[in-house]
Amino acid sequence: YFTEKWYTMLGYEPFEFPASYENWRGLLHPDDRDNAIAVTEKYLKTKPDRYENSFRLRTKDGQYRWISTRAKVAERDTNGEAIRLIGHHQDITKRKQVEEALRTSQAKLINAMKIAKLGYWEYNVADNLFVFNDEFYSIFRTTAEKVGGYKMSPDRYAQMFLHPDDRSVVALEMKNAFKTADPLYSRQLEHRIIYSDGETGYLNVRFFIVKDNEGRTVKTYGANQDITERKLAEEKIKDQANFLRTLIDTIPIPVFYKDTEGRYTGFNKAFEKFVGKSEDQMLGKNVFEVY
Repeated sequence: YFTEKWYTMLGYEPFEFPASYENWRGLLHPDDRDNAIAVTEKYLKTKPDRYENSFRLRTKDGQYRWISTRAKVAERDTNGEAIRLIGHHQDITKRKQVEEALRTSQAKLINAMKIAKLGYWEYNVADNLFVFNDEFYSIFRTTAEKVGGYKMSPDRYAQMFLHPDDRSVVALEMKNAFKTADPLYSRQLEHRIIYSDGETGYLNVRFFIVKDNEGRTVKTYGANQDITERKLAEEKIKDQANFLRTLIDTIPIPVFYKDTEGRYTGFNKAFEKFVGKSEDQMLGKNVFEVY
């Protein structure tokens, strides 16, 4: 027996849809049919005190609505067999749509974090524990399962992942975050790390703080970004520039270069000797200003 509300929820009139189990099965979404029937038939056989399930049902206009159903045994016979059940259906389509939108948004965020090599973290002062996520651990080429979970003490984190020469830098930043009176305090820094495979990398860290009503820092949170590729590229460019500079300085012939406005932007030692002026006296000036 279904109430009139059950029919109107799906757009039917009571006389249009006989209340039978077979008719109910015919309304199920193809992707939900096997599971919904299996759960329902298992319940009909075992008849525990309560039953819960959710699935999509086809409405009169051909659309599908998410329905949540709950039931319980209302009456049993002398042998304990259930002879009457009572329950209700609820349209949860909007909730499901919100959940799906949230899952899609989270998936996009996770993908964006992976592409950007970002990992989110939090630190709870009272517990003295960091809380990390999967994206955070992927930066260090490991997983939560391998290191024992998503929570970790600062000391263990430092020992496992921070470069020995940069541990004091990170410790000082955390100390300043605890001491500051500014509730909007935030910092950005770069430091070296040790990947789980022993290689050295570089992180860019941006973090913020949360204070309680008494002005005490109770939490810090932020995101780490792996910038190893960028740092290595910068070092390579720097090495190449130093090499070229050394090469130019060893050439005995005076060499100079200017911008499109005719201002000196660089020269070698031979040119300085030839002109008789130092770098400070010529950089950014044109030939008339120099002479």
